[in-house]
Amino acid sequence: VWTDDAETALAARQFYDLGLDVPIIGSTSISTPQVNELCQPEWLDNWYSCTDFTTSNDSEIVQNFVKSFNTKYGEDPELYAVTYYSAIYLLKDAIERAGSLDSAAIRDALAATDGLQVPIGTYKANEMREMVHGGTICKMVDGKAEFLEYVLVKD
Repeated sequence: VWTDDAETALAARQFYDLGLDVPIIGSTSISTPQVNELCQPEWLDNWYSCTDFTTSNDSEIVQNFVKSFNTKYGEDPELYAVTYYSAIYLLKDAIERAGSLDSAAIRDALAATDGLQVPIGTYKANEMREMVHGGTICKMVDGKAEFLEYVLVKD
């Protein structure tokens, strides 16, 4: 199931009502607070999410980010908060490595990114200058995304 938030909640309700009892693998939306607020926890039993982020990831960098975010804003971060934070941190790192605000130097530093760890994952620039990172696999348990594994992108 690869859908947006509202459609994920609708599918979860329909699958549950129909008694479909098979593992469901789907998009990031399954593990977001927005979808979980639209669903009863039992609708998502046996669902798995391939996502970019979950607060239940016990890595030190994720837990430090979750704690800092919660301290500042009074709630846990969701996917979009960590995505934007990680993107800005990626740019900051490239500017520092470039040692300049020259756009060509920053571009070259971004293209040389390899193994930068940020809360969303470990970034590496590929040969097409795309910033790629691994993915997080979660299982839904009692309406919450439970971290299972981080899958790192390989060459």
